[in-house]
Amino acid sequence: MRVSRSRTLLGAAVLAALTGCGSDSPTIPTDVAQAVIAVTVKPNPITAPVTNAVGPIYTAGWTVIVTETAGLGGMVTAVKSSVYDAATGALVGTYNYDDKDLLVFVGTNRIEGKGSIEVPQQLSYVLSAGKTSALLTVVVNFRDDKQHAFETSILVKIN
Repeated sequence: MRVSRSRTLLGAAVLAALTGCGSDSPTIPTDVAQAVIAVTVKPNPITAPVTNAVGPIYTAGWTVIVTETAGLGGMVTAVKSSVYDAATGALVGTYNYDDKDLLVFVGTNRIEGKGSIEVPQQLSYVLSAGKTSALLTVVVNFRDDKQHAFETSILVKIN
């Protein structure tokens, strides 16, 4: 009888521990129809110093800040940054993170409702002869906890 009671107590303890653990399922608010994200870049505008006087090669660094503003969380599925020569419109560099890259380099790809993540990026590029300015476009793909998928973008000057 003692063995049976010990097993029962052990089973109850394990069950209590398991039910006390948090789940990975987010709490989905019923009063929010869809997430809303805002994308900002800091600094803005970006300054890109010449890193090689022979080329010249420019190096720009920035941080993409993705903020959810409506109160419904979700997952950032991609952050795509592209640098264009402002004089010619030519693409001179790209920087892409998918959701798995965000897990590795940022530590998360999830944004809770009213939360944000910061994604640091850096890119070296060459411009057409005699030109010094470029344009950065950042496109963020997001899927909220109600499975709405959408993207938001921003354009930033690089001097």
